[in-house]
Amino acid sequence: MALPVTHITFFGEQIDCVILESPLPAPEVQVWRTQFAGTQGVSEIVGGAGMRTLDFNVVLKKKEWTTREQIQEYIDAVLNGELLGSHDAVTVKGVGYTCVYPDCTGHGFTMQRAPLQDVGGMLGINSGTAANPKYGYFCPGILRFVQLGGG
Repeated sequence: MALPVTHITFFGEQIDCVILESPLPAPEVQVWRTQFAGTQGVSEIVGGAGMRTLDFNVVLKKKEWTTREQIQEYIDAVLNGELLGSHDAVTVKGVGYTCVYPDCTGHGFTMQRAPLQDVGGMLGINSGTAANPKYGYFCPGILRFVQLGGG
């Protein structure tokens, strides 16, 4: 049985992956603190919610990736190329749920190890048949976005 695929969509690009445990941090609090000369105590001005970093621990996977070079090219050209610095909403879509994180900037993909072949078939990326399997490649890593305004 294959693991479920989750789709992360950003700037029109659908990124096929499995999302592993990825904590969602609270937005930063905008606070300015100061102490004025000759006074006791500290003055504090609290603003609204600030930015937050969204780190998705993912396993990138696609049946069409039949070589290490193909997945590396996708990472370099798309995730760390055209999407790097792009600004849009991040939409996470899985089985029975959809989460939208508006106002995000793409900060690229960090590989946790080199791309590997799914020889065991656990990720369901076999583009062949049961008698003649053609297992695809996958790559674990961190897909990072920064959400401005904290959502």
